[in-house]
Amino acid sequence: MREEAAGDRPRAALTILCWIGLVLCLASIGGAAELEDRDAQIQAYVDVWNTGELDRLDELVASDFQRHAGPDESCRSLSDLRELIAQTRTIWKPLRITIDDQMTTGDNGAFRGGFYGVHAEVGGVIEFPIMSMVRFADGLIAEEWIIGDNFLSLMVLGYELVPPGFEIIGR
Repeated sequence: MREEAAGDRPRAALTILCWIGLVLCLASIGGAAELEDRDAQIQAYVDVWNTGELDRLDELVASDFQRHAGPDESCRSLSDLRELIAQTRTIWKPLRITIDDQMTTGDNGAFRGGFYGVHAEVGGVIEFPIMSMVRFADGLIAEEWIIGDNFLSLMVLGYELVPPGFEIIGR
């Protein structure tokens, strides 16, 4: 009887290892699906900017959402974000944000893309690269950090760079 029990040990160990492997495999599949959902969530967020369908933000963005993009574009709530998107879409017609590369890992995601628009009053075209990083919390986009190099585009539209203190000299 002892010989049979000893012979069953490798089989039992192999069975346990197979179960552990199966559990880990299923867990990783679930994680991959979650990351794909987050990729889709980032794409849907960008689509809201492109289409102006602000009601979709409720399913994508947290109510206490924060956006860090400089002093004039920061948001401290979902309501602020709605207002920013509406104002941006009023100034830039048409507005198009693209995603060239995207990745998500854990509770974070990022994309590199472009901002394209025609200024509603001036008529000039603006195009510049952007980069966005987002943080997810409770299945929603909770925070965004965005940076873009719009300096040359703004110069083409007629904006001038005036160093502090030099505005008096031009009078």
